[in-house]
Amino acid sequence: MAKIKPLKFFKRKKKEVEPEKKKNQVNFPSIYRFIPAKSFFDKTFWKWIIGGFIALLLVIMFVISSIQTYKHFQDKKLEEVKRKELILKVEYWEKVINKYKNYRDGYFQLAVLEYQLGNKEKAKMYLDKVFLLDPNFEEGQRLKKLF
Repeated sequence: MAKIKPLKFFKRKKKEVEPEKKKNQVNFPSIYRFIPAKSFFDKTFWKWIIGGFIALLLVIMFVISSIQTYKHFQDKKLEEVKRKELILKVEYWEKVINKYKNYRDGYFQLAVLEYQLGNKEKAKMYLDKVFLLDPNFEEGQRLKKLF
């Protein structure tokens, strides 16, 4: 019979025997270092990518919130300016009413301005004076429906 040769991958490798060190022998480190090839899927690479993405999201959120805060500030400022203008108009019409006691349109203007300022009680008071002077005033009737 013929002898069957064993396959190579079943063979065990023999361990290399290190040469024995002499008492006074010093092993110097190799001047060559093993530098592993960095792959695309390196952990530190993905940490930097994810960290950068999170930082970018935070910057975008900060910018958006800053823009919204600035718009809110501008809206408040505009509202304040309009309120001051309305107060100046109220002062003007109060002077007119003090000078001309039976001036229906002056009382009506005051009622409209007080309604815009949110003072509904004062607006009703001025509107009642309008109806005392002219009970059939159509614009006054429309304003009264808003109350």
